Amino acid sequence: MDSFNTRRVIISHNMEIAFLTNYFPKISETFIINQVIGLLERGHSVQIFALESPDEDVTHEVIDEYDLLERTTYFPSPENYFHGLSRVGQLIVNYPASISQVLPSFRRGVEGGVRLSTLYQFKKFDCGGFDVYHAHFGQVGKRWDFLPDETDAPYVVSFYGKDASVDLSERPETYEHTFNVTDCVTVLSEDMREDVVGSGCPAEKTTIQPLPVDLNQFSYSPTNPAKTEPTRILTVARFTEKKGLDDALEAIDSVAGTHDITWTIAGGGPLRDTFETEIQERGLETTVEMLGWVTQERINELLHDAHLFILPSKTSSEGDKEGTPTVLLEAQAAGVPVLSTYHAGIPEIVRDGETGILVPESDPEKLTNALDRFLSTPETWTEMARNGREFVEENHSKQVVAEQLEELYLKQLNS
Repeated sequence: MDSFNTRRVIISHNMEIAFLTNYFPKISETFIINQVIGLLERGHSVQIFALESPDEDVTHEVIDEYDLLERTTYFPSPENYFHGLSRVGQLIVNYPASISQVLPSFRRGVEGGVRLSTLYQFKKFDCGGFDVYHAHFGQVGKRWDFLPDETDAPYVVSFYGKDASVDLSERPETYEHTFNVTDCVTVLSEDMREDVVGSGCPAEKTTIQPLPVDLNQFSYSPTNPAKTEPTRILTVARFTEKKGLDDALEAIDSVAGTHDITWTIAGGGPLRDTFETEIQERGLETTVEMLGWVTQERINELLHDAHLFILPSKTSSEGDKEGTPTVLLEAQAAGVPVLSTYHAGIPEIVRDGETGILVPESDPEKLTNALDRFLSTPETWTEMARNGREFVEENHSKQVVAEQLEELYLKQLNS
């Protein structure tokens, strides 16, 4: 017991942390990248375990700057059913003490097979020496929930959006074991906490952990209105229903006849082609520009030139909700006022009337009115920009969030 307590004192200064996720490095998940970098900068060691590397054409420069791929180990899922069975067989033969995990996992179907495959690789590569294991996304938390049986280290699971709305609400019973064994469940907002607790997670295990923004990447440079130039509106988002881009397009179309504006959209996704067709049918090709996916560095340039960031998120037809969209924090960090909605955790990161404007979700008319009001009152932009930057500095900087994560881990280690 004494040696265990001594160990805890030592690791309070320098922890060995395992980050568990699906894909890494994913261009849309800068919040995970910034958590890793923030902890590294505080002197901790972080190793990332992911299913695979995403098939993406662009990556962020910080991946190379911090050698994050050197810190990443990939545990791919079985290639097929027989490959999965082979891994289960090797698990039983080589690690017979783990046989108690087999039957409960088979009851989970395909998910259970992936869980056993992960357990086999965990043992094969001897990954049990970390001080903290932190699973990012609920599905990842389920896949790794054998950890409390394999190590005394704290096990933390973080929810971020769809995992807390669609997946959890549709199949809460599949999370029962995960919630029982995890030490802490982090969420992004009170709205998300209600979803998670309502699906069976003990309230006392939950805590709100904000998303980080690397302020060094976003110089504060509010764009002053110029009478000789169009007002530049920006969106960075995946083309999915919950992003509300259809409502934004209707609002843009409604004000384009009375205001000199441009709207630039960076991102890709399943609804991109449909959206492009809608733009053509409305005759807005000269107003709306679609860039596809771009690097973080290019996003920074776009924010530098933007007057307004618009993201009217809403609950999708399948129940998918946002968490607290990182892009709204990045826009405010760059000094760009935000037009968004009273949706999910957004009211906790955008102050209506102070750092931006919020309207009810799925209400194109009120969104149009708010956009028209913003475009008609450029004298309010500078104060909104300043307030937004201050809010992010105080609550969401990479350094602030890394310190909060460190405190969270130490609390679990010493509980």
